[in-house]
Parts: sequence; C-alpha cells; structure tokens
Amino acid sequence: MTEAGNWLDRAVAWVSPSRGAARLQARVAIGAMLAYDGARKSRREDGWLTSGTSADAEISAAHTMLRERARDLVRNNPHAAKGVAVLVANKIGSGILAQANGANKRANKRLDARWDRFTENCDLYGRLDLFGIQSLAERTRCESGEALIRFVDTKRTGPGEVGFRLQVLEPDFIDSSKNTTSGEPVIRNGIEYDRFGVPTAYWLFDVHPGENGIVTFRRGSTSSRVPKAEILHYFKPLRAGQSRGVTDFASVMVRLRALDDYDDAELMRKKIAACLAAFVTSSVNLPGVAIAPTTVDAEGRRVEQFAPGMVGYLKPGEMIEFTDPKPSGDYKDFNAVQLHAIAAGLNMPYELLTGDLSEVTYTSHRGGLVQFRGMVEADQWQIVIPQLCRPIWRRFVAEANGVAVGEEIDLETPAVFTPPRFGLLDPAKEVPAMIAAIQGGIKTWPDTIRREGYDPDETLDEIEAWQRQLTERGIVITSDARTQSTPTAPAPVDPEPEPAVRRAA
Repeated sequence: MTEAGNWLDRAVAWVSPSRGAARLQARVAIGAMLAYDGARKSRREDGWLTSGTSADAEISAAHTMLRERARDLVRNNPHAAKGVAVLVANKIGSGILAQANGANKRANKRLDARWDRFTENCDLYGRLDLFGIQSLAERTRCESGEALIRFVDTKRTGPGEVGFRLQVLEPDFIDSSKNTTSGEPVIRNGIEYDRFGVPTAYWLFDVHPGENGIVTFRRGSTSSRVPKAEILHYFKPLRAGQSRGVTDFASVMVRLRALDDYDDAELMRKKIAACLAAFVTSSVNLPGVAIAPTTVDAEGRRVEQFAPGMVGYLKPGEMIEFTDPKPSGDYKDFNAVQLHAIAAGLNMPYELLTGDLSEVTYTSHRGGLVQFRGMVEADQWQIVIPQLCRPIWRRFVAEANGVAVGEEIDLETPAVFTPPRFGLLDPAKEVPAMIAAIQGGIKTWPDTIRREGYDPDETLDEIEAWQRQLTERGIVITSDARTQSTPTAPAPVDPEPEPAVRRAA
C-alpha cells in the first residue's frame, strides 16, 4: 500500500469511520484475491466463463447431451471405443469374485455353492452371468455416466436358488422431467428424496424412451415409482452432493470430435491431391487437346485415362506439369499431442489408448502401468465393490436365508471380494517376489491366490487330488517338496564332563 493510499484511508476514516472500515476491508479482499493467479481479472481471463452452481444443477442441464454424444463417439471413433474397452477390461476383466467369510465354515461352503448357482443364472434375460452383468454395468457407467441395476422378483426355478434376477438399465429410463418445487416428497430429475436428501425411490419408464414404435412410445411416455430397495444406482461421484453421473468422456469429447474432423480434412486433402494427376497448359487461343484416351461421364465431364507405358504427344506450345502432393508434416505430431491429452482425460497411459509402443521403454511402460493400476484399484474398492458387488451380495444372502438349506444363514455374513489380477509384466522377477512375500509373512497364500483370480479352497482341493494321483502312480516331480530328501542334522554330542576340582579346605 502506498503512502498516498495510507493518507487517503486515514482521511476517509477520520471523516466517516464506517466508510473507512469498508474501504480497508475491500482493500484487504482485493489483496487476498490477487494472491492467486487463477483469481485475477484481466484481459487474459476475459473469456474464462465460470459458474457457481451445484453439481446436480450442472448435470441436469447437460447429462442428456453428454451421454448421447459419448455414445456416438464410442460407436464411430476408434479411440473412444478402445478407451471404453480398456477401462472395462481393467476394472472388471473376467469378473470380481466373492467368497463367504463368516464364522461358520460349513455354512460358508453351502452359501458359496448357492452363490455359484446364482452367478450363472442371475441375468433376467438369461444372456449373461454375474461377471457379464458387472462388465455391462461398468461399460454403461463409463459411456453414459451412470447405470441402474434392478432387482426383479421372480419365482425360484430350482432347489436352493434365490427368487430374484438382475436387470441392467440405461439412465434413459429415469424420468428426468419428474420434479417437484415444494412439499414432500422432494423429486429432482426423476429421483425422490427424503428430508435428509437420501434417495428413497426412482421414477422409471416401463420401456426405453428412445425405443421405436408408436405402441412402445405410448407405454414409455409415463413413469412409475420404484422403491430404492429395488434399484442400485451405479455412478462415480465427483463432487459432494452429486446424485447423477457424468460420462467419463466429458472432458475429452471435444478433442475426440476435433480429431475426427482433422482426420476427415486430411483424408479429403489426400483424395483431392490424388485425383489431380497433371496439368496441361497451352498458348493463348490454342485449344486444349487430350494427351490420353478420353471418356465423358454421366455429368458431361471429360475424363482422361492414364495407363502404364503410355506415350503422349503434345502440340507446339503445349506443356504438361505433373502434380507432386506434399505430405502434411505435422500430422503425426498433432495426432500424438491430442491423443496424449485424451489419454490423460481418460486416466490411462497413452500406450494403452493407442497401442503405440514405439517410443516407450520397459521402465517407462511399467511406471505408467503401475500408476494406472493404482487408479483402477481405487475405483474398484471405492466404487465398483461398494455400489455394485456388496449390495448384490447382501440381497443374495437375505434371499438365501429363506431357502431350506438345513441350517439358518447369518444375514450379516460378509464376503471377501477379489478383483481380477493384473497380468505380470516380468514373471521371472515378479513370481519370486510373490513367493518371498508369502514366506516373509507380508502376504498370505490365500490372498495371493485370490489376487491371481482363483479360489484358495478349490486350489487346495486340486493340489491335494493332484498329489494323491502322483503318489498312486509313482510319479515324482521336482516341484513336489515332499519328494526332496532333506539332510538330517547330526545328533548333538554331549561334551565330556569336566573333572571335579577340589577346593582346599
């Protein structure tokens, strides 16, 4: 603050203390704001438009356009299609396993047996198993921003089976036009809330509102209330208070579209350059004569046909000049920069998005994969398992308790969830490291087996049966530690007793 400013502030405060205090407060606020470059207001920031709206206010105005554009990109843009495939393959892969982990081991085995039957027959339409449901839900969430998994009550079709199936719905089924402005219950964007802001019901169309046909449109034009207990709303919260999801392509769809336009323009430039083979110039008032056989197309245009080994004769005063189209020198660099930005927006390495491994080393590739796998594991344990896997397990346990199985099942029986394993980059180094971790007590053998995507109990049963067959057939292999003779340590030899020493009296 300058001396003149201090003098003026003191003068204003002497005449009007209240105005002097307000002036000082405004000066402090301006100084605090200027401490952050991002809060400055100058010509450089004139075009920076911001909003202070809530997450739901922003999403409600844009979610329909965002998901429709994201779907179009996934259908028609190869990089968008590859991005979805990579994310789903790494987060879900072959499926996230679940195994009962209650205190009663015998009840755990029976519950796991029924869980296996449910896993195979959980799809309402009979097309997928539970792991396929997981992949479809994650793909829908990634592409459309959110997915709905509905518990549909059905009759038990076999002994030991539960009475419900799973149905994956796109977010289009939510009647977003359903809103209330006052009173209770509160409905915003098709979701009903209690006075604490907790969802209690969803207003869903009977059929997809975009389905073709007049009959289905009439049926789908009205929505009905579905209790929250029948719906799993699967999305990734990015802001506090957010109740609807946003597609993973929200930050990169403009770049993907621009990259498509650039590729189309470059392709058109190549086509135009390839169509213009040569130019014939002649003197003034000298009619142009074809130097090759000509034809006339349907629109009356003359087309000359060039052929290998052709010899053309020109009249005096005529010259021919062949085109030499120049390649676009920055095409590859521009694509690489844009694809790096797109990969960053999708939270994945550039190499996984493009498949381009030409400029990476083992160390850099491994470093990128380690960071990517960390983000994948965060989504698995913070989104997929809490929102998708664990609620399905709890509903299954509650339903299985009503099935006659010989003993009652604890409704609080937890499950151990095991995401799919990541492929080994260097098995020669990573497998010994896994063995050392088990031997050192850092990891347990069952946990390591689960991380590899297998059931520890089933693996032990297979090992036991395999070793029994080896023993019965008299087969000895080096991997069986029991067949390796261990040298017996020699028995300790007692030292000769020392002679007693008489002490003088």
